[in-house]
Amino acid sequence: MSTFEQTRTCGDCDNQETRELDKIDAAFVKHSRWDDPCRECGSEQFSSKSLPMPRLDNEILEAWAKTPDLQLLDQDEDLILAAVENLPLLKSFVVRDDVLPEKRAMLLSALCVLISDSDPDTNTQARDGAVKFLNNNRHLFEEIGDDAIFEDIKATVYPLVGLDPPSKRLG
Repeated sequence: MSTFEQTRTCGDCDNQETRELDKIDAAFVKHSRWDDPCRECGSEQFSSKSLPMPRLDNEILEAWAKTPDLQLLDQDEDLILAAVENLPLLKSFVVRDDVLPEKRAMLLSALCVLISDSDPDTNTQARDGAVKFLNNNRHLFEEIGDDAIFEDIKATVYPLVGLDPPSKRLG
């Protein structure tokens, strides 16, 4: 099993500490928090902290999808999920009934972010793949709901996947 090294530097005595985390612990904010005081001086102030983020994979997403209090980041999880290389995972997990509803909403949002943020000149294959997938699975927007998707992203993505933009649906 691979391990990930987390380091931090004390803001008071400059003591540098390192610890190893397994992949699952390194992937989630809940497990990667390091709240113990400095071993040298007892300070709780740190000038720097680092943690390499494991690449998202089936094992990490499986744990995240079924555990309510696991987060990849404190905020903007959809941006982490929306990486082009995660498209197969997003497509696989967003349709699963055993994934928590709020996590499915985040996955749907991530698919929309991937489409919205993709450069049409360089990421055409991933963007087109996500558009085709959502076009074939428009029912997900109604089934899951679209509250997790920002309005500007809806305005960009909805016409591409065959849905009315939010402004047309309101009127």
